[in-house]
Formats: sequence, structure tokens, C-alpha cells
Amino acid sequence: MGKTIPSTSILGRIIKFFDLPNGYLTKPELFSDKQSLIFYRRNKRTTAREIEEAEVNLKWCYEMIHVCKDFYPLKKSNIPFFYSNLNVEEKAMKLREYWGLGHHPIEKLSLLLEEKGFYLFTMKLKDEKIDGFSRIVDGIPIIIINQKRGTRERQQFSIAHELAHLILHSDIQEDLTSMEEEANSFAGAFLMPETAVRADIIRNDIDFLTMLAKKWHVSLAAIVERCKELKLLGNTREENLARAEGLFRNINANYKGKPVYQSDMELCSLREIILNIANDNEAIERFLQSLRLPKIEVERICNLNMELLSYGYSPSEHAENMAGVQLSLNL
Repeated sequence: MGKTIPSTSILGRIIKFFDLPNGYLTKPELFSDKQSLIFYRRNKRTTAREIEEAEVNLKWCYEMIHVCKDFYPLKKSNIPFFYSNLNVEEKAMKLREYWGLGHHPIEKLSLLLEEKGFYLFTMKLKDEKIDGFSRIVDGIPIIIINQKRGTRERQQFSIAHELAHLILHSDIQEDLTSMEEEANSFAGAFLMPETAVRADIIRNDIDFLTMLAKKWHVSLAAIVERCKELKLLGNTREENLARAEGLFRNINANYKGKPVYQSDMELCSLREIILNIANDNEAIERFLQSLRLPKIEVERICNLNMELLSYGYSPSEHAENMAGVQLSLNL
């Protein structure tokens, strides 16, 4: 019920309207059945349509990774196994130890994860309530961060949050409410190790905490939350919570009514590979024929402000409607 196969003329009109490459609607399914849940750092009011858009973007990223493997060897992910008896804080420290990070600040988590075989992308998503989302597909960890959501420091935490999901929850088969809290705790512990933060905190005024936030490459709110979690803001539980509430009020008051800064961070773990492919006319044609995604979408996903040579077609007035639309039809 409710499903039908469009006629040849209708398919032709769809292809023309969306400027799709030939074969897009009938291409074989590249998406692997071996995949984790899709994880989000998002607002509770995110709609099903917005979640669907996120899922399609992840699917397209995986398809690009899958096709790139035919042209260049790609890094394998380096994700350790953790025993279940460890708590979230311990797992965050074990990961730091496994990757040889010590207790030092991580200036660019995105570069670290790319070295470890994670595939990261930034996109200007229509839904500004989603900070990021992630999924492991066929053993490949993929993270997408919304370029419209906040500062680089906020996006650094979003990347750590998605890393937490991929580390902690990849084997979980149902979406549990506790996962978001665990992911935030892991991100805080991973970016701001307890031993180092305890040694740092000699005052708890807003100016000193701002300095600490810069040192650890996180937002002011993130460092306050971490200090609250470690009970470093007061001698008693009540003092700690009261001080944290006061600091958050101060932060909210300072930012209230001000425009949200949009980061210029552009990530794409495949960009250099695709640029190298684009230098060879025959290779880029084979790449796009194998991928069979709209060229404008390849450029959007990879943050490429360029033409991938003359293969394909030019975007039309309808091209902005493509983002997040999945029209694949396997016949």
C-alpha cells in the first residue's frame, strides 16, 4: 500500500527536476547492512524529516568512502575494546592511554580522529538544532558536524560527543535515553582529564575559567560543567551546585540576544583524495560514474568550491532542494 514504481516519463521528469546523473535512481545499493544505530547530538524538538536528512547525508558519505577505496588505500579505524566493568570516566582515560595522549589538551580533535581512521565531514545542514551525528557502517566510523552550530570550541565538543557514541554504544541495538548523558560525560572526561583539571583549578571566577577553557580548547560552558561534575566549584555539594548555577547564569546573560557565531571549520576526510582524482579526467569520470550522486552534492559534502571537470551537468534552480533527499529506486 502506498508504493508504486514511477513510469519512464515520470522518472525522466524527476531526473531533470533534481539534475540527477544518469543511473542515480537505479544504481545498486552501496550502503552496508553492517551498521550501528545512528547517533545524534541534537535538540529534543528535531523532527523525523530532519533526522531522515541526517541519515541520507550519512549514507552518501559512506558511499563516497566506499567508492574512494577503489582509487586510494584508506586508513583502517583504530578503536580499542573496553571491558564493560569500566565506568565512562575510566573508558575515556583508557582511550587517551591507548592513543598515547597523556593528560595534555587536544587542540584539534578532528585531525587526531582522522589519523585514527575516522571519517569526518562538516556540512551546513538546514536543521540548526542538530550539532552532529555519527554511525559505524561496515566498520567505518563516520562523523558529520553541523557547520551552522556554534563556535569551533562547541564543535570540538560535538566531535568528542560523537566519538563517545561510537566508542560506547556501537553494539547497542536500541536508542536509550541514557546514551546522551553518557556521551556528554565521556566527551568532558576525554577532552578535560580529571587529574589535569584538578591541578589547574586554583580559582573559580569567570575570568580564570575562561582562560582554562582556552587552554583545553573547549567552550566556557563545557569547562564549567566539567568542574561541576568533578565538584571543584565549592567545598560542599550545595556550594558546588550553587556556584555552577551562578556561572551558567552569567554565561547565559552575556550571550543572550547576541547572534550565534558560525564556525568556518571545514572538514572532509576525503577532500584530498577527491582533489587528486579530479586531476585525472579519466579517473574523475570513473569516480562519478561509480558514485552516481549529483555533482553538486559531492561538492557540498566535501566543501569543494570548484567544478569537478565537465563530467555530468550544471546545477539548476532546483539544486538547493536536493540536500537530504533520497530518491534511490532499485529495479
